[in-house]
Amino acid sequence: MEDTETSYDPPSSLLTPTQRAFLRGERENTTDSNKRAIRRRIRNRLKAGVIDSNLIVNELNVEDIGTALAEPKVAQSQVYQPVGSSIKSLASLMYLHSRRYEVEPEEVMEREIEYGITDALGRLGINTRQVSVDIEVETGEDLSDLADGDLSEVSDETLENLVQNQEITIRQFVDEFSKRQED
Repeated sequence: MEDTETSYDPPSSLLTPTQRAFLRGERENTTDSNKRAIRRRIRNRLKAGVIDSNLIVNELNVEDIGTALAEPKVAQSQVYQPVGSSIKSLASLMYLHSRRYEVEPEEVMEREIEYGITDALGRLGINTRQVSVDIEVETGEDLSDLADGDLSEVSDETLENLVQNQEITIRQFVDEFSKRQED
């Protein structure tokens, strides 16, 4: 599928178009058994995709990786930027996975990111003397409490988290986001 100036719809990868529609809530009349089957297939594809990333990093040449991760040409008015905006989701997946260990997720992530950077530099032909990553996490109020307060006082990231977790409506998000753009 070719990127165009007005849209970018990625081909099937981790998710099929049908699975994307399901996750966005665009599929109506889905039975409970169908929902369970779709979610199971999504979990299986996610696991396979993460495992495949190891093969890609180790076997695909660096130029191909760079080309694959280049931003598609889309209109400036589009909010959706599939690559740049989505890289942070990989860190989210990594954090959620890291919670399964008996140490703090931040420690697991620090180590894995250090290994990943060392590996990437090695692939680029650069000897690494030291890579140091320090992740500090300080949590605040629950999102549900923030949703009841003044939205103008929360960060952009928190505003995104509120709408993603359905603590506020899309209309509330758009209204607050629009106010911020005017300022």
